Amino acid sequence: MRILLSIYFFLFSVGMAAAQNPINLIADQIIITPNGALIAKGNVVIWQKNTKIKAHEVSYNDGTGELTLIGQIIIQNGSSEVIFADQATLSNDLQTGIIASAKIILSQQVQIVALQVSQSNGRYTKAKNIAATSCQVCLRKNTTLANPRQKYSA
Repeated sequence: MRILLSIYFFLFSVGMAAAQNPINLIADQIIITPNGALIAKGNVVIWQKNTKIKAHEVSYNDGTGELTLIGQIIIQNGSSEVIFADQATLSNDLQTGIIASAKIILSQQVQIVALQVSQSNGRYTKAKNIAATSCQVCLRKNTTLANPRQKYSA
């Protein structure tokens, strides 16, 4: 049975700013450990304002205020940006973090793959080992961008 739970981060000592913009969470299983960590497993969906995140597993560390996401991550910022990844660590306001092995699709027109993408203050984004294209992916040929772990030379 799926559990629906709205998490107001002031319950986890995050402060009033987050309480005005609650983070909502849906998962197959939600566990709160004795030390205050929250672990959500199975079909996890998190959303706040116009940001929606899907992952296999998410944990929240009350001490650091960080969300750790694992397994088939999809991050949607509004309608124009979609990020696919395998692992990520984000701040509790979803504005700062590091995403590993990311594939980013911008406005359904530009595709970028990167070994690592980091964002700070919801404004500055830095990517390492990237490849980008504005070509459409051919669904019939199953064409995708190159592996972001591969070294590129010009």
